[in-house]
Amino acid sequence: GTVYGETLFWNATQGVILGNYEFGNNVFSNDRFEVLKSGSINITGNLTYAMWIIIRDTTNSQAILNKAWTDDTMSSPYYQYAIEYNGGTDTLDCFMGDTGLVLRQVSTTSVVPANIWIHTACMKNSSGMYIFLNGVLNNSNIVSFNIQGRPTDIKIGLDAANGQDFLKGSLDDLMIWNRSLSPSEISAIYNN
Repeated sequence: GTVYGETLFWNATQGVILGNYEFGNNVFSNDRFEVLKSGSINITGNLTYAMWIIIRDTTNSQAILNKAWTDDTMSSPYYQYAIEYNGGTDTLDCFMGDTGLVLRQVSTTSVVPANIWIHTACMKNSSGMYIFLNGVLNNSNIVSFNIQGRPTDIKIGLDAANGQDFLKGSLDDLMIWNRSLSPSEISAIYNN
């Protein structure tokens, strides 16, 4: 991908595993990564994405990872898949757009603390959507659906749908799979 922003930097000593990227160390920061559209990120079946994250500014909602429905516009259902920090509820929200043009969502039931590393994973399988915190299932949305494929980029640290909601925090070990990881696999990633 491509790195944008003046303050996005690699911190080789502060990550969970070897180092991390720090976003938004400046109030005017627009730090982000962009991964150009390709078949490997246009996942329409089962899906899992996981990462370590620190939220530093809890006053605003922030985009962590998202693949917009359309590039650079707010068009419903907004995302093919995404995870965001919700500044109103201090939770994490996973989103997936389905073939019926419905935005599916599952949110954490636990408040996400500021300035502490947490591991999160969003997983979709044939039964529904699931969100994990620190290797443990936190919440689910049991609904069967298919993700609608979209020819869009992935944006990390920026809301691809509205060009705002920049991440103010740190991110480490972001991974995306084109399959649903089992709860034991997600727990193993957290514990390693």
